[in-house]
Amino acid sequence: MKKKTLLFISILYFATRVFNLTVIPIFNDEAIYIRYGLAERLEEVSRHYSLLVGKEPLMPNLYAISGLLFNDLLFGARLITVIFGFLTLWGIYKLCKKYFSQNVAIFASLIYIVNPFTLFFDRLALLDSPVSTIEIWSLYFTLELIHKADVRKALTLGTILGLGFWIKSTSYFYFFLPFVALLVYFIKQRKFEIDKFKMFLISGALTLGIFSLLYFDPLYKVLVEQRKIYTYGFLFPFSLPFNIFWRNIEFAFSFLFFFQTPLIFLAGLSGIVVYLKKKDFNYYIFLLWFILPLLYMILYGKMPTSRYFLILSVPFVILTGIFISKVFEYKKLFGIIVLTSIIAACMVYNSFIYFSPLKFPNLLLGVAKVDATQYFHGFPSGYGVIEAINYLKDLGKDKNITIIVRNDSGNPEDAVVAYLYYNNPNIKVLPVNEPDLKDFDSLKDNLPINGEIYFVSRGAYYVGLEKYFLSEKKFLKPNDNEFVGVQRLNIN
Repeated sequence: MKKKTLLFISILYFATRVFNLTVIPIFNDEAIYIRYGLAERLEEVSRHYSLLVGKEPLMPNLYAISGLLFNDLLFGARLITVIFGFLTLWGIYKLCKKYFSQNVAIFASLIYIVNPFTLFFDRLALLDSPVSTIEIWSLYFTLELIHKADVRKALTLGTILGLGFWIKSTSYFYFFLPFVALLVYFIKQRKFEIDKFKMFLISGALTLGIFSLLYFDPLYKVLVEQRKIYTYGFLFPFSLPFNIFWRNIEFAFSFLFFFQTPLIFLAGLSGIVVYLKKKDFNYYIFLLWFILPLLYMILYGKMPTSRYFLILSVPFVILTGIFISKVFEYKKLFGIIVLTSIIAACMVYNSFIYFSPLKFPNLLLGVAKVDATQYFHGFPSGYGVIEAINYLKDLGKDKNITIIVRNDSGNPEDAVVAYLYYNNPNIKVLPVNEPDLKDFDSLKDNLPINGEIYFVSRGAYYVGLEKYFLSEKKFLKPNDNEFVGVQRLNIN
């Protein structure tokens, strides 16, 4: 029966994730990851080329491999994130079943599947859903080691944490949290257990060993500098910038309340109250994985977005499962009503994600609405990008063409490089630094003599090339005035 339950949950998960997987066009950061992943796979530059744009290399590599395997860059890349989301789901089920109850495992798994927050990001080729995988499995194996010293589990935990360092800096939380949990355990037991301490040291040493392979790459220092864009320095909170603290609290509330639906938010908070009364040690350790990352983001977050708060959705769905299970114990009818109401609210949100994604931000309010808008409006969104790329592909079927783009990160530039730079024998893509484009008279002497020359623009940002236009085709973005432009140039 339990195997059938897990099988049903697995099938339901993949059905919700894979259905209409590419309905949202390629997002700005997806284009970056795919482009640099392809460079890491196909060019003799650097195995860790994505460090140049401040991105750890593991996920771009996986996105590129899967995209090439499926001969569909966007679908293949997003399928990798779907798989990581499934690993997160599996971790939630396994942890809840062992340390709470079978009912909590089932309810938490169902809430993870239908939660719009997790569904939305499990279906985008970004870095944050894989961090959730590191989160749940680091918690699981931390609890395992606390309860019983086991070298194999210590090595497993170390490997998971080491891979986290290769995914995104947010994973650093989960290197320190196991040691915090162990300290809490020692305080509770009022004694020091050397065998368990050794297991955590083994785990930490393996993590740092895996991380060192990345840390000593010459490009890693670029990532360290890029990280300063998103977080404040260590001493920043001690200046007591309460306006920043309050802003980050407001952002956290807005994302967790609206992206998850208000019902999940309220049920999750109720789950905290329900379980605190039990004074369960496992539960207190579990709360560390929620409270400490939240506290860090409030104190140090410089540019908070919904993606950074996604990791908090994993504890929230578990808390929601705890609350629903408690309601079922109290009165089954009330439990059915609560569970049905939550699923119904989620499916309203999810129907927009599947069928009318442009309208999805309208379901949200405040900061959450502004944040969601970037995926569907303006240049972070991918509307018009693939249409322009397909147009250029058709032009290059029977003749040689050269495509010039600004050497910039995001849409449409990275997407054009990713889709057209490789395996298109008639198409040559030239990413050119903006100062060189502004000195086009010097640049054009080095352009191919044979074949047509095209410039792909980010809307009307033409870098002064207007005087060379022979023609222009615009691929409009819905609901705003922006477009992706394809201009044929006259270089004579």
